Amino acid sequence: GHLDLYSELTIVVDGKIQVVEVLMMEDARPGLDIRWYFLRHELFSDRTQESLFPQPMSRIRSLRFYSLWNQALAMLLDGLKPEIYHCLDCHQALAPLYTESTIPLVLLLRNPAATGCVEHDIGDRFWKTVSQMRRM
Repeated sequence: GHLDLYSELTIVVDGKIQVVEVLMMEDARPGLDIRWYFLRHELFSDRTQESLFPQPMSRIRSLRFYSLWNQALAMLLDGLKPEIYHCLDCHQALAPLYTESTIPLVLLLRNPAATGCVEHDIGDRFWKTVSQMRRM
């Protein structure tokens, strides 16, 4: 199939309005109706093969990426109302905190040591920037 525009999500991150496009691709197979959803925004496409997630996690751009990603995912979850939400790693695990409804969650931590930790990356600066991060 090909990607079609499913919807646009308007989200506020760090006091600025961001628009995330939701694309959908459908595939019908005998006995199955499969739909894939993709989120498109410049923060999501600014990645490389070497670093699929923004690094280091202490950068404000990384925090904006995860805030936008999880808020967009939460809005999509609220609209689709899945029976269960299967997170493949900690990067998507915050999305249910932004949802308006309760969704059962399965979290799979594939390689937590390699994905980074905001507090670890920031070190002593963490406690000085907590109030700024809460505004995300």
